[in-house]
Amino acid sequence: RQGTLPVAATYGAWFHIPALAETADNWNLLHFRGGAPDDWHGLWDVSLSTGEDGGLQLYLYDFLNSSVRRAEASPSVPIGSWFHVEFRLLRAKDATGEVALFLDGALLLETTGIVTDDTDVGQWYVGNLAKALTPQDSTIYVDDVTIHTP
Repeated sequence: RQGTLPVAATYGAWFHIPALAETADNWNLLHFRGGAPDDWHGLWDVSLSTGEDGGLQLYLYDFLNSSVRRAEASPSVPIGSWFHVEFRLLRAKDATGEVALFLDGALLLETTGIVTDDTDVGQWYVGNLAKALTPQDSTIYVDDVTIHTP
C-alpha cells in the first residue's frame, strides 16, 4: 500500500513457514517506509531472528532511532503451521506515537511516547526479504493481509 496511511491502524498478515531456516541477518516480514517517490526512507520493520534456542522470534527495527526493539520473553513462531502477526502503529511526528507487536493475538511488546513516522506519505510492504538464510532456498506463505483502523 502506498499513500497517506491511517494515523492509527493495526497491520496484519498470516504467515506459514514450512521448514525451519536459520537467519544470520534480517529476515523481514513487514516493512514501512516514508517520504516521497524520489526520497523514501525506512520507518519500521517487523522481522525474524534466530533465537538462542534455534527458533525464530519476532522483533521490531526502528529506523528513526536506529534501534532494535525486542520483547523480554518472546515465543518462537510456529514452524509448519500458520501464525498471525500484527503491528499496531500510531503515526506521530512528535513523541506521542505508539507501536505494538502481536503474535497470534498475544502482545509481545509495546512502546509509547515515541516519534513513529516523520512523513505524511508512506508505503507498507508484506513479504519475505532475507539476506542470509541457511538453507539458502526457503519458502514462506502469506495470506489474509489486513489493515484495521479504530
